[in-house]
Amino acid sequence: MDFDAKIIWKHSDKVATRQIGDELLVIPIRSSPSQPMGVSTLNHTASALWHWMDGTRDFDALVLAMCERFQVDEKQARADVEVCCSDLLALGAIEDAQSP
Repeated sequence: MDFDAKIIWKHSDKVATRQIGDELLVIPIRSSPSQPMGVSTLNHTASALWHWMDGTRDFDALVLAMCERFQVDEKQARADVEVCCSDLLALGAIEDAQSP
């Protein structure tokens, strides 16, 4: 999936989170009993990205933060951010902060 570099991500109010060590648990908040239950675990890298998705950073800023924090090249950071964003979007955990 190609992401618009200027999308600013924020946390969705449809999930709750709990930090345990370097991992972050993402728990969907169900609005009805028919919705699936489940907990997703974010590793250290995805957890860092989650914390940076605070409604102030666009996709390119997330890539830059990954490069600086984990000392990876831009190509690798961009691929990692794309995968993480795709996964978090599929969970309903993040949303475009600029959408009404």
